[in-house]
Amino acid sequence: MRETARTIEPSRTFEKVRHLVMSHKYVLQMHGFYINYEEKIMNFDIILDFDSPDRNEEYMHILSDVQEAFPDFAIGITLDLDVSD
Repeated sequence: MRETARTIEPSRTFEKVRHLVMSHKYVLQMHGFYINYEEKIMNFDIILDFDSPDRNEEYMHILSDVQEAFPDFAIGITLDLDVSD
């Protein structure tokens, strides 16, 4: 049986999303994770390294990966800036 957000507990959902997101080379951080199972909404923030050759392409790839893993959900990803020194 294919795992979906409905068949796994929230902490496992978070870990699955975190694994998908953090597997991308230029992702520095993921935070602000929110999921609403009734409304089928998932939101979180990511910070991408400024060294990424194409931040928009990286963002779209992450969005595609998460949407493929959770096709019943509306996915919202906020791209935060890395302002650390």
